[in-house]
Order: sequence, then C-alpha cells, then structure tokens
Amino acid sequence: MTEDTREERIKYLINKYYAGTATLAESGELRSLLLQGDDREMIVAQLEELAMVAPEATHISDEQLDTVFDSIVSSRTRQLPVRRYMYGAAAAVLALVVAGSLYFFTRKHQPAQPQQVAVTEILPGHDGAVLTLANGKQVVLDNQADGVIAGNTDENISKKGGELIVDGDVHPNNTALNTLTTPRGRQFALTLPDGSKVWLNAASAIKFPAAFAQEERTVYLSGEGYFEIAKKTAANGKRIPFRVVVNQKSTIEVLGTHFNINAYEDEESIRTTLLEGAVKVSASANTVTLIPGQQAAVTADHITVDKHPDLEEATSWKNGLFVFNGRADLREVMRQLSRWYDVEIVFKGEVPDIAFTGEMQRNLNLQQVTKGLAAMGVNFKIEGRKIIIYP
Repeated sequence: MTEDTREERIKYLINKYYAGTATLAESGELRSLLLQGDDREMIVAQLEELAMVAPEATHISDEQLDTVFDSIVSSRTRQLPVRRYMYGAAAAVLALVVAGSLYFFTRKHQPAQPQQVAVTEILPGHDGAVLTLANGKQVVLDNQADGVIAGNTDENISKKGGELIVDGDVHPNNTALNTLTTPRGRQFALTLPDGSKVWLNAASAIKFPAAFAQEERTVYLSGEGYFEIAKKTAANGKRIPFRVVVNQKSTIEVLGTHFNINAYEDEESIRTTLLEGAVKVSASANTVTLIPGQQAAVTADHITVDKHPDLEEATSWKNGLFVFNGRADLREVMRQLSRWYDVEIVFKGEVPDIAFTGEMQRNLNLQQVTKGLAAMGVNFKIEGRKIIIYP
C-alpha cells in the first residue's frame, strides 16, 4: 500500500468510525493501525482535520495527544495506568479507545474544559501508620526505626519494615487494647499475638490486645482490612474462635480463614469477602455463613449474599492494584482514589454516568492516574489536593 493510499485509508476508517458506520472488520483494522504506532503523525493529522469540522472544535494539545496514545497502548498493557476503558454502555475496547481519542473535541452540550492550574505532583500512598498504645502514647510508624516500640511497657510490640509485630507470649494476660491507624494515603501490616496477619488499607483502624484471652480472640475494625487467621486450639482441644467487630454494626466469626472486610463509613454496605475457610457474618438478629468465593453485604440489619463476587476486585488493594469490573461508577472510583492519594473530591453538578473496567497500579502518581480519567472523558480540575469533577 502506497503512502497516499494508506493515508486515505486511515482517513476513511476514522471518519467511518466517528460517523458510527464502521463495520467490525473496519473497527478492527483501525485498532490495529492505532496499536502499531507507525502512523502516529498521519493519524494525528487526520484527527486534527476532523477536529476542525467537528462541533465545538478545538485544537488538540500535545498533552491531550499523549493521553490519547497512552490510552491506546494501555488497552493491551498492564504496566501503564489503565489497561482497559469502558465509557457509557460501550463494551468494545476499540470503541472506548477511539471514543476517548475523539472525546476532547466531539462531546456535545459540554461546558468549556476547566483550565488546569499548575499543580504539585501528588505521589501515591505508602507504608505508614500511627500506633496508639494502651497507655495513650502515640507512635508515628512512617519513619520509625525497626525494633521494639519505645514506650511499649510490655516490650512485646515491634516494627519490621512495613509491619507491626505483636508477641503474645511475653505477657499473655495483658488484654488491654492498642490501636493501629492508617491515615489517608497510608497502609500497614500487622501480625497479631496469635500469629494471625492483617493488612490495613488507607483510612482504616484496628484495635487489638497485647495478648488474646484464652477462650476467644477479638479485634475491632473500621475501614478496610485483609485477614489471614491462624488456627488455634484450647487445652481441651476445641478451636478458639476469632471475631472481628466491624463498626459496632456487624461481627465476623471465623476459625481459620482468609477474608477481606470493606467497612468504610462512606460506602453503602459492610462487605465481607471470603477466599478460604468459613466465616459467620452477624448483624442484629441476622446471621449467614459464607463459603469460599462468596461475599456478604450488611446494610442496617439486613444481610445479602453474593455467590459470585469479583474476588480479584475485592482484594486487589492488598496486591498493589486498583481493579474495576465494570460495576464501579465514577463516585466509587473517586472514593478509592481519595483515600489512597489523600485528596478531596468535589462533584459540581450532575455526576457523569461512567462505568470503569480495567486495572491500575497503586504506585502511580496522581497525575498519571488523571491522564487515564481524561481519556475516559472525565471533566475535572485539580486545585492543590482537591479534584473538582464537572458534568
């Protein structure tokens, strides 16, 4: 194919897609051309030409073009901010990529894009927490050296990297409660006195004793935590139950299992997702028992069970990812970003109806993340640590 013929073909495909008349074969051909990257300048030229005659036409900036091509590449790559996009009711990856590319100058009935002000780079969250000991002393763990925590009278709580370790054998009768709190933009791990492990997501807290009582093990959670519970038996051979009291609204009882609890106050329900073992979820007079692969949602005193939840999405934060399965709307996505990047989210006017599918690494800075939002057509402005979302 000659260069002139190739240029005509690209122009033909872009216009057909924009008009909504491209066949599946033509859509596939266009996606292949976009992903190859060999015709970047030619494709940019055609997009610019279309922009000149499109409604509310504007020039495409270099930054917008970078976003467009980032979104194209990321549609098949896990290492970039967003792997797949979903906008409105569209389901085809190509439709989303191209729609995102043209969105900057074809969206109708849209106010002018708010001007971005110069912003300081906002880094992702990291390991860090505040430990409040039973005696009231507070220790910031972000820069705390490894070793025994000073002020811990029993000398059984120590720090190693991004993990707090409680040795329950030192003073087995001390059941006074300590509190580990992760502010927004922080996460931390905890090994409890029985050897059970807990991972705390951002904006969460867990109360735990220096040693568990012989007949039961109880902790208190708010926010979100992932649990791997050690099996323990009493002298009589009976298993010692482990209970998580969640926001004083629900109790999760387990014997030995892996599960995740999402109990943020700004979410609609308290969700417990079971990966291994068995748990009993109670709220008021209602109780359900979960088997692996199920999720319970507690709303007021009502419990519903999802037998086919997305386990990857529920536990992705522990694995360093944001994962969205097509059911996450813009409000839910922004709540997660708000906690991890410690930013305020403000919605001005009607919230855009956008559903998200794909995954994103949690180690990206906020500016990299917002490039993905821009490619989705999210209209926003950043002011300091505030993100304002417009219709």
